Amino acid sequence: MPKQSASRELKRATEKYHGILLKHQQLQKQFVGEDEPAKREKLKAKLIASHKATKVAEKEFNRAIASEPVDYDALMELKTTIKKVIKESLAELLRL
Repeated sequence: MPKQSASRELKRATEKYHGILLKHQQLQKQFVGEDEPAKREKLKAKLIASHKATKVAEKEFNRAIASEPVDYDALMELKTTIKKVIKESLAELLRL
């Protein structure tokens, strides 16, 4: 069974969302580390704008995930494999 990869839309949405989250995290670190009230206010405004951009990117990311096809055969195969591993692990534990 060939392994499917994520669609181009999902990859693009993931990269965009990751980049925006990283920028938002850096702004948060700057805000927490800043002592001057004037600079904190500027950073606060940037954080608010960044938060809005993050929400938009999150919606795009969720939309891209929802549009991805689901391979039910692969899921069932994974379920069977997991059950087998659990059964073998339990048998091994009971032998100890």
